[in-house]
Amino acid sequence: MNKWILAAVLSISSIMVGNEEQVIEFDRFEKNELQKFIEGGIPNTVLKVPEGSVIPLDLFVTGELLEVSKKSCTFINVQKTLYFKALSVEQLLISLDNENFVPIQAFLTGVLNAGLIEEDNGQVTFRIDCDLNQCK
Repeated sequence: MNKWILAAVLSISSIMVGNEEQVIEFDRFEKNELQKFIEGGIPNTVLKVPEGSVIPLDLFVTGELLEVSKKSCTFINVQKTLYFKALSVEQLLISLDNENFVPIQAFLTGVLNAGLIEEDNGQVTFRIDCDLNQCK
């Protein structure tokens, strides 16, 4: 009888360990794995983006009014460690402590401005400014 109880406890323990979340840092994801993660295809996984990370950002604009004619790449400097869970494409959750996750729409706030500016060399440039912060 004790053997059966021990076997049951071990089976339950292995099932519970199998459901533990794994934390993977952003730079350890392959491109196809990152896409699968964003689609919610890697369950029980948390994506960690550590403070100080530098992430490439491609700007792509298309539409009836404006279009980017040349692919441009810039970089984002991560100011605080961020954790992400993707339940599906529509459900991306974010956290600062890997414990309290909220939908990204409820986490972020900010202002987006656009306008023309004159550079030091006299060239007029269309500029987009984004001030992105955590909701308080």
